[in-house]
Amino acid sequence: MSTRDRFKQRFNFEFRNKDKEIQARNYSIFWAAIKNIIILILIMTPIFVYTYILYHNINSIRYVEYRYDGKPIWDYLTLPNGNQFKSLLWSGYAFFFIDIIALFFLKSFVTGKNTRLQKFFFIYSVALIGFISIFLFALSQYQYSRFHDFYVYEALTMNDSKFEFVQDLNEFYASNYLDQKSFYNWESTVVVWWVMIGQLIVIFACAIMLQNAIFGKTIDSDVDYKAKITNEDSLPIGNKLARSFAKIFRNTDKNIAAFVLIATLIIIIPNLVYSILSTTRGTNLTALITWSYKMPRYLADLKDGTSVVAIDELASLYYGHLFLIASLPLISMGLTIASLFFFFAILVRGESISNKIFIFEISTLFVEVLLMITFMLVSKIYMSRLEDYWNYKLASGTRAFEFFEDLKKILNNNERKDDVFTSLTNSFKTGKMMNKDGFNIEWFNRYGIIAEGIISYAFLFGTYSISGYDIYKLTRSEQN
Repeated sequence: MSTRDRFKQRFNFEFRNKDKEIQARNYSIFWAAIKNIIILILIMTPIFVYTYILYHNINSIRYVEYRYDGKPIWDYLTLPNGNQFKSLLWSGYAFFFIDIIALFFLKSFVTGKNTRLQKFFFIYSVALIGFISIFLFALSQYQYSRFHDFYVYEALTMNDSKFEFVQDLNEFYASNYLDQKSFYNWESTVVVWWVMIGQLIVIFACAIMLQNAIFGKTIDSDVDYKAKITNEDSLPIGNKLARSFAKIFRNTDKNIAAFVLIATLIIIIPNLVYSILSTTRGTNLTALITWSYKMPRYLADLKDGTSVVAIDELASLYYGHLFLIASLPLISMGLTIASLFFFFAILVRGESISNKIFIFEISTLFVEVLLMITFMLVSKIYMSRLEDYWNYKLASGTRAFEFFEDLKKILNNNERKDDVFTSLTNSFKTGKMMNKDGFNIEWFNRYGIIAEGIISYAFLFGTYSISGYDIYKLTRSEQN
């Protein structure tokens, strides 16, 4: 068989059919794909706005083009590479257009001579391409937001004590930051990930919608699982109450999905609370991230700021990568929440699915939850270590208190006699770090964090082991 013939078998481009039901189904699937394209374009609307901002912001253009002794500013300070803004953005657009093309071919593929399992994975391949596109867009926005924080810092801290490699950039930004307003502001680094989580949820919901249009009530199932005997020890069903209990505890895909869903939500909820606290302006957790990971990198442009920054000690003893501490936990949680839509669909529609697909989905969710717990645990441990670092007692108070007192003297030592320190701390919130007696993060102490991690791991392995055994019993029941 030639390649052309195999292609024709795989892809059926015909819409009209003598059988009116088949014809109606063809148009229904095509319309579902068009609706997905429209939804995809709508959730990408912020990206179109961001693209406009990126190409019209004279400050970001200046950042990318600025050179001192032939070197860009990110060679002198720990800052995002400006060349990545557009490269990540257009890589995201490339996957976005691939996703659009794949949706146009969706009807042709699912009505061709392909197995139901192949059709199912085609749908989730479309979802995966959409995720890659969103992730690349988010990375570009994340890098831009890091630049914008630096831009605001430079605009607020015009000072004669800055190193020469940043002085021209400092003056340029200060002249463009009128009345402490930025006309090309964008989402903060943490908001970027929250928006991405929302977009992921929409994409997975769209995948479920396509699944419904193509497979209807059942997915890749040659056996009606509702007709199977799923428990060897049958419960008495002599009355409605006993029948209800029998239905609840019966070993079915719907009950397994409910069990996995509830167990995963129990793990997610405390981590969701932590994520909200660590991304809310004004909390001690957010202040720790800002003044431990962002500001020391910016303050390194001050000639007499060495005693203030103490960056060597902070980097060697307490530093973790900002992306690992503040971003990966949110990304992993977003993926986990989005994946739960598969199990929501089973509960809502009450459908049966093949064990292969079920095993794949539960295995994927298990890995996502495992990564989420790990990234969250690492983030919490680093936050606890940073709390200890800044609360270390010195003669005049805590290390944090002395840090801000020294910073005030340096920043307010300018010819204009402006209160630069107040402007900076108003823009980049300090939480309660300036308290002379110390502060506490809004979470458990170190031992509580370790105990929380142990409980989460034990609960994860326990619940998913039970689910795996239940799926094994369903498989054996189907074979018998």
